[in-house]
Amino acid sequence: MTNYLHFDNNEQYIPIGENICWYQGNPYVDYKKWLTQLSDNGGNFFRLWQCHWGLGLEWKNNVSGFSGLRKYKQNTAFYTDWLLDFCAEKGIYLMYCLQHHGQVSSNVNPNWGENPYNSANGGPCANTWDFFTNTAAKNHVKNRYRYMMARWGYSRQIMSWELFNEVDWTDQFATKKGEVAAWHDEMAAYLIDKDPNRHLVSTSFAQDFYEPSVWNQPNIDFTQTHYYIETPNLERALANGVRKYLSDFGKPTINAEFGLTTSGTGLSTLDPDGIHLHNCLWGSLFAGAMGTGATWWWDNYVEPKNLYHHFAPVTAVVQQIPFQAANLMPAPGYTTGVPADLSLTPSLGWSALADTSFTIDAGGTVTPAGASLSQYLYGSLWNTQYRRPPVFHVTHPTGGLFKVKTGGQTGQSPKIAIWLDGVKVLEQNGLVNQTYQISIPAGDHTIQVDNTGTDWISISGYTFAGLGSAVDVYLLKSPGQDKMAGWALNNSYTHAYINTNGLPVPASGASLTVPNVKNGAYNARLYNCLTGNLISTEPVSVTNGTLTLPLPDLLWDMAFFIDDQSVRVNEAGRDQAFQVYPNPAAPGAVVTLAFDTAGSAPLSVSLLDMEGRPLRSLFAGDTPGGAQQLDIPLPDDLTTGVY
Repeated sequence: MTNYLHFDNNEQYIPIGENICWYQGNPYVDYKKWLTQLSDNGGNFFRLWQCHWGLGLEWKNNVSGFSGLRKYKQNTAFYTDWLLDFCAEKGIYLMYCLQHHGQVSSNVNPNWGENPYNSANGGPCANTWDFFTNTAAKNHVKNRYRYMMARWGYSRQIMSWELFNEVDWTDQFATKKGEVAAWHDEMAAYLIDKDPNRHLVSTSFAQDFYEPSVWNQPNIDFTQTHYYIETPNLERALANGVRKYLSDFGKPTINAEFGLTTSGTGLSTLDPDGIHLHNCLWGSLFAGAMGTGATWWWDNYVEPKNLYHHFAPVTAVVQQIPFQAANLMPAPGYTTGVPADLSLTPSLGWSALADTSFTIDAGGTVTPAGASLSQYLYGSLWNTQYRRPPVFHVTHPTGGLFKVKTGGQTGQSPKIAIWLDGVKVLEQNGLVNQTYQISIPAGDHTIQVDNTGTDWISISGYTFAGLGSAVDVYLLKSPGQDKMAGWALNNSYTHAYINTNGLPVPASGASLTVPNVKNGAYNARLYNCLTGNLISTEPVSVTNGTLTLPLPDLLWDMAFFIDDQSVRVNEAGRDQAFQVYPNPAAPGAVVTLAFDTAGSAPLSVSLLDMEGRPLRSLFAGDTPGGAQQLDIPLPDDLTTGVY
């Protein structure tokens, strides 16, 4: 099993792009402009909706040129023909969303009043939820699918069909989700049966974990998440979602929508340089997603602020890393040497049931890994079915402050309360965009946070002073424990910090630590995330199962790929793979030569200077069969240099 996609020739495909779900004025002009700029900057993916204000096929008669059910709008189909051809020219692939929630909703972005499935418009459905169970309605949907297969099923530019956008926003979803899940099972099977090229199939929900009964269906090929959170380190929420979905569902996943706001209002002022866009592209990918996160705000943010340049370096680095061939998976890793505050970013949306117990050790490691906090702290009177007040079990080596920062939304009369070791030490009226803090002595403590007021308040984050690192690391590792890729971020480099304080101080003296690595000699390639260029290649040795790599000063971020330095020598038709470590080594040190051989074979080891001139023999003799290690002392009289 792998988290990544590949073509039939086994070449990996890492989706890098954004949402471009509909056009503004003319589909030819808009899509040609947007996709050209995306492609010119290395992008290879976007998300497209079938909607009546975009490239929809059917809608109410006499509305926007539509003619009702099963009468597919031909100029829309013609533009789609052209669009797929243009995508082929540009090397771009798309996730084709076939239904959006507003079409079957009378409450959230409602379009039900104009839907031709509505019995008021001559359709078969008396209620919105009938769309998922009415036989005639399902047959209408299948007929549209069959038409699409006949017209566009040939296209390799369609990465996947997306059955629904945020289906949990449809009417009565909480009571009808069983029927919604059955509809997905039936429609996914129909698509697969009629699709001669077996394009992938997915769907989407607005809230976390709606709905496992859909995500676990065998015909749903990958999962996706959507996050809109006004928080400085939004990439943390995306990464947490990626890791949790990979762990819980065992399928590739992608963050198909993200944004700092749900309206887009003020985004160009809030983050004019696209800092959160940059961080979310890198953070989601190196959390283990099958591609980068896809921003929602293509037309009122990326285009007018000309932020396409953020895609190019990601593409340049991706081309250097074998995500799919190495089967890179999320793995633990951490940084030391740059102590800072530990901040936990809530990611779960409304009504999602959060984890409640978290253990944080003296090094700032949070257990369980991937545990999720809610963006909402629910009150004691209303919405109590969602109440999951968090409890933190903390080992604090020196003592410090614990802080709760509220977000920008609130219900009626919330109160923030904090208990330390069972004693309530703070209870205040909950106000938006405020920080509530208590002092924590050194030692082991239990901290509980609750809302003792009437109703909910949003939470931006929980902070433990001095328990974290100034550098966040997102790490992937191969099952063989000998290949690693990752992204390191100075976590103060956010739009919020820079808007308030200017550029942060570079994180200096950080060191990456990766446990459970195969012993041997490695090369670490460090990449500039603003250009995609190689910064340097550093030798690294692992002798005790733990890799340690000093990082350069980080004003913002860097990516890296670390793999073994296996050398292959061909002699008399035999290939021999071997490693030398530690590498580099000081004069007088003992280096280990590790090699594999099927049987006894002659072996000679010589020391050469940097010009390739032999200086002396270090070993000559036969090797016994099987995997071997040979310790060789280096001469004490070597001068410093390259040998």
